[in-house]
Amino acid sequence: LCLAGSIVLFATMSQLSGLPPREAAWDAVLMSLSSQATTGFATLDLRPLDPVSKLVMTVQMMLGGDTASAAGGIKMFRLIAMLRLARNAIARTALAPHAVIPTPSGEADLIRGTATVVTLFVIVLLLCWAIFLGAGIEPVDALFDCASALSICGASVGVASHGLAWPLKLVLTVAMLVGRLEIVAVLVVLYPRTWIGRRQEEVSLIPFPTDELFTEELDSFDMVIWQNFRGAMYMPGAYPQYMQLLNKYVRERGGALLMIGGHRAFFGQGMMDPILVDLLPIVPDDRIPNYLESEFKPVATEAGLRHPVMAIGEAGENPADVLGREPALLGFNRVKGLAPGAIGLVAHPFERSADGGPLPIVAVREVGAGRVAAVMTDSLWVWSMAAAGAGVSAKPYQRFWENTVRWLLQDPEMRLITFSSEQGRVSPGEAVSATIEVLDDTYHPTDRATVKVEVLEQPTGAALTPTEPEPFGVGKYRVTLKPSLPGGYRLRATATLNGRELGHDDLLLEAAEESAEWRDVLPRPEILAEISKASGGVAIAPGGDLKSLSFRRSALEQVTGTRDLPLWDNAVVFALVFMILTLTWFLRRKWGLR
Repeated sequence: LCLAGSIVLFATMSQLSGLPPREAAWDAVLMSLSSQATTGFATLDLRPLDPVSKLVMTVQMMLGGDTASAAGGIKMFRLIAMLRLARNAIARTALAPHAVIPTPSGEADLIRGTATVVTLFVIVLLLCWAIFLGAGIEPVDALFDCASALSICGASVGVASHGLAWPLKLVLTVAMLVGRLEIVAVLVVLYPRTWIGRRQEEVSLIPFPTDELFTEELDSFDMVIWQNFRGAMYMPGAYPQYMQLLNKYVRERGGALLMIGGHRAFFGQGMMDPILVDLLPIVPDDRIPNYLESEFKPVATEAGLRHPVMAIGEAGENPADVLGREPALLGFNRVKGLAPGAIGLVAHPFERSADGGPLPIVAVREVGAGRVAAVMTDSLWVWSMAAAGAGVSAKPYQRFWENTVRWLLQDPEMRLITFSSEQGRVSPGEAVSATIEVLDDTYHPTDRATVKVEVLEQPTGAALTPTEPEPFGVGKYRVTLKPSLPGGYRLRATATLNGRELGHDDLLLEAAEESAEWRDVLPRPEILAEISKASGGVAIAPGGDLKSLSFRRSALEQVTGTRDLPLWDNAVVFALVFMILTLTWFLRRKWGLR
């Protein structure tokens, strides 16, 4: 197209506009490229050009550049699609009335969409042109400048100037905006149905699959995270079926829920569904503003000093010391206080919640079979980015989120009860001692728990009866086990505190008869001597003379340096390859081969 345009422009400029051939050839090439690419660059004054040259450049500006380029106009791929449409229309005239022309999948929709865009482009151009014609502008010049504006080219034959009437300037401005944004996108924005009478979640080219996520996929998730989120979904009574499914996911399925604060999160109880409020470890506050922006350094609560979520420092480091050297947070959500059964891990240094207690910043809670955590700030990122900029380690930030996720997902290493024995294998009838360690909700050893041990699996005919757990220290219980028959045993220890189960842990125990090798492990000198003789060695009794033994010293090699010798990157190999190729070419020419 650029070459064809250059040839036509050379002919018209030299014959109709009277330019010298050499100057016409140069300007024709540059103006054809500028018009086709819609760059707007001009190498000559366009006003005195003949009407035919102006029309040629107008057509080039309308066609525009290549696909996915920044050029304006209709674009080449739409031109190709229109040519295919014309080809199909011509081919159909020679076919039977009910014949079907096969097209690749999606091509029909592409052609229809292209025809729509091209038609709208032409309609907008004609409307702009008609307005300029009504204002008394010369037709060819008006069409050139309207096409230039709509194709975002910028070239002008003098119509667009500072002296142009403001209504006509407004028309060119709208044409440039429509050309830059594409006509369909502008029409979608201007369409009233886009904004009026449509729910927020519908204002998207791809609807968010809310219903599918809650009704079909929720049970497959390990954890649900809402970050600085205030949607119509958890407004009171808006979607009760979703909240009921979430409640079942946490309480019955053992799912995990994490809510992170911000300006849009943790609004008052009147703004949140009661089912969701009943899951959270905090009680939302109705005060406005809900989120306060102020710098502060959070402090660890007494429970937070022992909780595994707050193990954010190096091994054995006090979480309070870690929080003290981290950068200050930038804001927090106000809440009324902790929900029943919740544990505050991090609090504001001086702000108080509505119930008079420390304002929680991080709180956790076990709800049924699942767990929920709430972080009442959206500025924990400063522990990573700002800390790194200040030369402070960003590892506490990473450890905090890793520990939070592990706790929510009920990592076995963070359990409240452990059941262990130093002996995993015993003989039948042999008594073995097992230890049970119990922590309360704040991960503090407790001796107020009720501990029970039961046998889940044992060999047929066996009768293993554990003794009653006996306290022998704070949070520690001892139980004696005596398996009667060989085989595997699986036992479970369960701890209950204040009527609530803290959890359970299983112990695997193997009972097996000792083999003959283990019953008599003393060495046999005569057997060792025979082995030595058969292998060509020498047998020396304990206390014998070892000087008769000779050892061959191994040679030691020490690498003092390395050197790489490339096979191909040298002149000899290059010359050899060149000679082979030359000889091959010579012989093929001599023998008439091609």
